[in-house]
Amino acid sequence: MTGSAMNMFDTLARMQDALQQLDEILAQEQQELSAGRVNAAFLHRLTENKNEQLSILSHFDHQRLQLEQQLSISAPYEQHAELNATWMAIHQKTRHLSESNHRNGLLLDQHLNNTQAAMSFLEKQASQQTVYGPDGQQQRPGSRLGRKFGV
Repeated sequence: MTGSAMNMFDTLARMQDALQQLDEILAQEQQELSAGRVNAAFLHRLTENKNEQLSILSHFDHQRLQLEQQLSISAPYEQHAELNATWMAIHQKTRHLSESNHRNGLLLDQHLNNTQAAMSFLEKQASQQTVYGPDGQQQRPGSRLGRKFGV
């Protein structure tokens, strides 16, 4: 394998590493979303980690495209057995990650729907009953629950 081909192999290997990290993050995300109670701060950190891995992946994909031009080759690299095997593994991993991300999206939608249903129920109950605020004064029926804080 020539030096440029080795650079391509190294770039593909780094893409595989980023995809593996992304797979681990998605597994943690699925575990968190499958739990009874979701830790929003932890979920936010996972999202930041996901975005970081996607940025890394984008960087190496851009590098891969530049190397393709230099080498006058293109994916799936059928003329280079090692590159082809690595590319096929990347392709398979991205399909798996797409499915995992879709499942996590469905779990997140379920949590959002449950939260919205609970909020609607509480707001309906609050509008039907006399509610007293933190100052001990009666609040108008139909007022929103909780306080709003500016950040």
